[in-house]
Amino acid sequence: MSNASSRPLCMIPGPVEMSDTVLQSNSTPATAHTDPVFVEAFGQVIEMLRTVVGTKTAQPFVIAGSGTLGWDQSAANLVEAGENVLVLSNGYFGEGLADCMETYGAQVTRLRAEPGQRQQLAQVAQALRAKKYKLVTVTQVDTSTGVLGDVKGVAELVREHSPETLVVVDGVCATAAERLYFDAWGVDVVITASQKALGSPPGVSVVVASQKALGVLKARQTPVPAYYVNWNRWLPIMKSYEDRAVKYFATPCVQAIFALNTSLKEMLGDGGMESVFAAHERTAARVRSAVHKWGLETVAAAPELCSNAMTAVWLPASIQAADLLPKLKARGVVAAGGILAGQAHRYFRLGHMGISATRDNGYVDAMLKAAAEALEECGHLAPAAGRSTPPPTIGLELHVQLKSSQKLFSSANAKWDESPNTNVNLVDAGLPGALPQLNPECIKLAARAILAFNGKVQSKSAFDRKHYFYADQPLGYQITQQRHPIGRGGYIEIGQLDGLSYTKQIGIQQLQLEQDTAKSIHGVYPDYVMIDMNRAGVALLEIVSNPDMETAEEAVLFVRKLQLLLRHMHVSNCNMEEGSLRCDVNVSVYRNGENKLSGTRCELKNLNSFKVIRDAINAEISRQIKAIENNQAIEQETRGYDAKKNQTFVTRSKEAAPDYRYMPEPDVPEICISDGWIDLLRKTLPETPAAALERIKAQYGIAQEDVETMLAEPGCVEFYEKSAAGRNAKQVAAWVTSEVFGQLAYRNQRLLDSPLTFIRFGQILDALVADKITSAQAKHLLIAYMDGEERTVEQLISSFGWTVISDEAELQAIAKQLLDEHPKEVAGYLKGQTKRLNFFVGKLMKATRGQAKPQVASQIFKKLLEKLR
Repeated sequence: MSNASSRPLCMIPGPVEMSDTVLQSNSTPATAHTDPVFVEAFGQVIEMLRTVVGTKTAQPFVIAGSGTLGWDQSAANLVEAGENVLVLSNGYFGEGLADCMETYGAQVTRLRAEPGQRQQLAQVAQALRAKKYKLVTVTQVDTSTGVLGDVKGVAELVREHSPETLVVVDGVCATAAERLYFDAWGVDVVITASQKALGSPPGVSVVVASQKALGVLKARQTPVPAYYVNWNRWLPIMKSYEDRAVKYFATPCVQAIFALNTSLKEMLGDGGMESVFAAHERTAARVRSAVHKWGLETVAAAPELCSNAMTAVWLPASIQAADLLPKLKARGVVAAGGILAGQAHRYFRLGHMGISATRDNGYVDAMLKAAAEALEECGHLAPAAGRSTPPPTIGLELHVQLKSSQKLFSSANAKWDESPNTNVNLVDAGLPGALPQLNPECIKLAARAILAFNGKVQSKSAFDRKHYFYADQPLGYQITQQRHPIGRGGYIEIGQLDGLSYTKQIGIQQLQLEQDTAKSIHGVYPDYVMIDMNRAGVALLEIVSNPDMETAEEAVLFVRKLQLLLRHMHVSNCNMEEGSLRCDVNVSVYRNGENKLSGTRCELKNLNSFKVIRDAINAEISRQIKAIENNQAIEQETRGYDAKKNQTFVTRSKEAAPDYRYMPEPDVPEICISDGWIDLLRKTLPETPAAALERIKAQYGIAQEDVETMLAEPGCVEFYEKSAAGRNAKQVAAWVTSEVFGQLAYRNQRLLDSPLTFIRFGQILDALVADKITSAQAKHLLIAYMDGEERTVEQLISSFGWTVISDEAELQAIAKQLLDEHPKEVAGYLKGQTKRLNFFVGKLMKATRGQAKPQVASQIFKKLLEKLR
């Protein structure tokens, strides 16, 4: 299409690509909302929307706004304070709809599914049997996950177990892409918007309500608690325009409705809705097939759970959405990242609805081609992808700062990030006559790491001097363990739990203790380099892997799992951003038919993030492959990485490499470790992440994804287990991984650095469970505590005016006064109009400013009214 020829394609889950004629309709000259041309167009839109959703009698409401405004419309018009609502939540938007319902006073039960899943119908039936609900909401496609809800199955259950309950469908990312038969399935409300599969620009909120729903609106006992979204105001407007007459409440979005009119005509003129549904199903199948060829998985956990409007795709563990999306855009395609709290970085989302799915315009082909190329650039090679050269050989050298209180050979404080040159003594400064004395705490930490890797702690090890002179190396040599390291062997296993389609053990060659250097600081004064000696002599554990890796993805996974394991062993903080975990990589590419170690090795130095590790390896592999294909020699050298150019560059050639002149360290004696000491240490090792994963899943019954998310955040498992003690473990996990992690991401903060304590967090959840506060109020308290609030939960509830009135005598007095003030409603109730009870509950909630429990208020009114019979 011409409108997409000179800009990136918008292939997110809405807004979507639009036809030229729709865009032209959106750019019509200024037109009065009373103009006969517009009146006709608006009336046609109302009529065509009935066809789109499959109804003859339901009433469309077409007003300026978004899909989210449809939530407000449904909640404000159909729910009265204190009424029960069941929300089937499959992700971010299901949770948002539940929050909206609570805002209008609904008592919401959230039936959540794990990411990638939807509720079992048996669960829904059980919930429907447990209590009566005014509404049941189901998100047909949750835009955060691409999971398809079972609208038909839920509607059938509602008709069977609770026929008076309304079925509300959030179809914002589904309407006109997924099959929906409003009348045949017994749906009462569909919420949608113009910018997705309806195929027109954003700006129009569309809600279609059944006559049953309108009857509920008419029978309300309390006024609609909203002005703009009040259907009583909009209903006459919709009916007038459908009758080709004009009635005014608020100015309609004229150009947006012209555009929607054009889009609906094009959609229905292309063979009707059955043809539209089939086209989306064919396109979605093509997208899922491509995802499978890439060796990836959809977030939706099974084919029957996959949406036909969009696809969310789990990324390999070594790639994050923030890395992939710019590469997609550079290829002319805009896609979306994830939005699930705690997992947003792990997946990306592709939209394929509207004309992208129904027309042969090449948009989806371009999207899939760009995605495949971007994934490959990020280091992910599809299983079926052929290679002109064998896979590369990759080995790693990692330097980990040990979590010891003192330095390796001196008693100086090991906190290197304090005021410059304050944590340094004679040994660190390399002054004559100062002799090193080995810190036994560092031996213990190193041995812990070795045992955690399933390696062998050497019974005898010794130190060497590695001679070289830099300004940040005051001794003129480094004390290390080149020839007799403290540990040998061990491995880290990567596999399917890490997003791979195979399992692989990456071996560890040796682990050695050594000193860190001082820190050079450039740019403070021209022509000078400042030296901070705080870091000089801090204990490092160098971990040298075997050359067992073949892709950047495997290398990043190795580093990630090593980081996680050492954190859980309390060996190191392993924060790459602060330098307590540093990575050097050796890369070689060998020719067909040769040994995998025959390639010329190049070392990439000082790679300080997972993204840089991955990108640098891929850039170096590409450089070496290109050289081999052009019959050019590859020199052994040390190289750096330029992230802006995505290229490696020479920093030192083989000829310039120093002769380190290793010699035994004469001032530090040999280390001798007994088998008994090793056995005792092994018994005190903390739980490994793999063991914690299995235990927490079994003990608390929570999803693996939630456990993995918590394991990746230092201190989170302990925080969770203390918070979950005596509480609903699944509820606690949901709050930790969604709300707590969401706040941490927003603040760019670690949990260990947050002022939030498990005691305060648990008190918030206790207040929520005790119905002292709503979910929205609980989130407000969470934010307050993460901002450093020191008052107790009870004090905050009181200060915010949320204190629940628990004195039944006080409530009874208010209730009696309300009954006296409304004799007509009392008479109606006594005649059998039981819904009048909701009227009184709403009045009491208003009189108490929401400080009464709706359930208690309902019981009081029932008792008082029954006494009047």
